[in-house]
Amino acid sequence: EAEHVIAISDTLKWIDQPPASPESRYAYGLYHLRLKDYNEALRWLLFAAEDGITAAFFDIGECLHRNLIDISVFSQQLPDADNCFKRAYNFYTHTAAKDSTALFRLGYMQRYGLGCLQDTSAAFALFLKIQAMHANLVPDDFNITCNYSIEGSGVSSTADICKLPLGDACYELALYYLNGLTPVEKNIPKGRALLKNASDFHNAEALLLDFELFGQDYSAYEYQDDIRELYSFIIGQYGRVCDIHPSVKAYERLIAMYENGYPGDEGQRKSDFALKAKPLYKKMEALK
Repeated sequence: EAEHVIAISDTLKWIDQPPASPESRYAYGLYHLRLKDYNEALRWLLFAAEDGITAAFFDIGECLHRNLIDISVFSQQLPDADNCFKRAYNFYTHTAAKDSTALFRLGYMQRYGLGCLQDTSAAFALFLKIQAMHANLVPDDFNITCNYSIEGSGVSSTADICKLPLGDACYELALYYLNGLTPVEKNIPKGRALLKNASDFHNAEALLLDFELFGQDYSAYEYQDDIRELYSFIIGQYGRVCDIHPSVKAYERLIAMYENGYPGDEGQRKSDFALKAKPLYKKMEALK
């Protein structure tokens, strides 16, 4: 529900105030990233970087490093991901504003050795610092809702809190404990608790990973409603991208969701769900 609210409120904002400044073009790129419209996001992030928004190089690096975009749809030569991360790391190392976003991005690059030397201990400390910075927040603070009516959709409160990197930091900390990464020892219960924290604080990857690791027996899985709602929401996001900005990778992502099966479905229901991918192959091939 909250992610749907964010999408609605941000979309209404951009309809009313189209991006015109370098800062707004960067924000518009982040808006498309959240909607998983990666090609469109990269277009606007590149505009922002060209206009002097150095922070955009982190997001550009992510799009390229994680192979999220269709390179063939871009007429210009795209930058090198490593160079993007180096520029981002230099920027966030020297910027005076060390808010939680800056700290998370520094930690993330250190954790994975992106644009800098890998240092898992230094990254861990930064993720902990982000937790401490937002220690006053609880899951209920992230429960943003819409009041649907014929007059429109009224947002219950600001959705900006849901964009804080607290969930992302919890997710990264969870990976430390689940895998026993330096400087901690492996601790599955603690890692799973952090996945729950991450999910509560709006990191979708956390619930997907929790289901992958601990949801083999669906009948006993604790978060059945949550995973089904998340799965439906992600399918909706991918379907929207395929409708308005179709691309090979967009179709591949949607096809994978259908073919992987809806959480809890078995037998004929699972087979019928997978069949939803069949017509998408033809549409995808037409773009190649």
